[in-house]
Amino acid sequence: MNCYDCHPRIETAVAVCQLCGKGLCRTHCVRQERPVYQHVPFGLGIQVRATGRKVPRMVCGECEAAVGTADDRGKLHLGR
Repeated sequence: MNCYDCHPRIETAVAVCQLCGKGLCRTHCVRQERPVYQHVPFGLGIQVRATGRKVPRMVCGECEAAVGTADDRGKLHLGR
């Protein structure tokens, strides 16, 4: 698979955008660290708690700009 953003130049893709699915080379790939949450029973409902762990997610520059990025506390920042 080739990088979608490098067209017409041929560059091999090393990742796939988790949101839109296009192939990405190392130059166009953006790595995000996403927090992991745990659902814990609490009274009659559930409580959502951060576990402190993070999982990587690869996205393209367009999706990063549209969705935003999360900081260390899991707060979402829209745009760049």
